[in-house]
Amino acid sequence: MPFNILKLFVKNQNQYISFAVLNEVINEGIGEQNYITLNKRRERVINELTAELSNKLKIEKKSIIKTRKNEIDKRIKEIKLNVEFVHK
Repeated sequence: MPFNILKLFVKNQNQYISFAVLNEVINEGIGEQNYITLNKRRERVINELTAELSNKLKIEKKSIIKTRKNEIDKRIKEIKLNVEFVHK
């Protein structure tokens, strides 16, 4: 599952992805789930991905992912892969 998320981040490396889109990719093929379950699964997958990238690239976990609130609708959270660490 983290591989699909990594592909999504690489494909959209210069733009932020909403948590709603991320939830769709993470929960693809899984039946209806409640909101808390979806969020926990998303957080677990993101943590697994950042831990693995941190280990492979020998960088801090917190520098791998960037988050922000949507510029138009502040209720929407967005996330992207920090491509700056690739250029170091």
